[in-house]
Amino acid sequence: MRSTRTLVIALAASAIVPATAWADASWSVPATIPDAVAVAAPPVFTPTGHGEVATLAPTSSPGFPDTLLTAVGPNGALGHEQRLPLASPRLVTYGQGAIAVAGTRTAMTGAQAAVAPVELGTGIPAHGVAGLRALPGTGGQQLFALAGSPGGTVALVTGTVTGHRQRIVWIRRGAASAAR
Repeated sequence: MRSTRTLVIALAASAIVPATAWADASWSVPATIPDAVAVAAPPVFTPTGHGEVATLAPTSSPGFPDTLLTAVGPNGALGHEQRLPLASPRLVTYGQGAIAVAGTRTAMTGAQAAVAPVELGTGIPAHGVAGLRALPGTGGQQLFALAGSPGGTVALVTGTVTGHRQRIVWIRRGAASAAR
């Protein structure tokens, strides 16, 4: 009985106290990303307030849409855009201001998709990624996870979804190349 009374008092108090702190947060002016048709990965922000958004953008050729990376400044203004041929992208920050994006290479046919490798690109939000590099031996695999740390480490988990199922962890520390 006492716990029920405490619950009722807590619920009543939460109904009386306004939740304006959440609604009154200082929001930037909303901005539209041209050509974006869907969000492909949650937006990420570095400790310095610079961010990146991964959306899907249509292409003129059949198959998967491109991944469109768009930089977001600390004030919410959109910046540099970059199209990447990635399907099912994941996006993270790492270090003090870097981003990593990974996904499978876009395929036009089922046969291409069966051998498409997992690719990784790194860079900074203001300039995008320098280029995508295929992780060796990942043809036909899926990207299951991507994580980054403030210390500069990036980790990926790739693997297969059919046949002998396996999961492979890839770790990249600082400027060293990916290793498994």
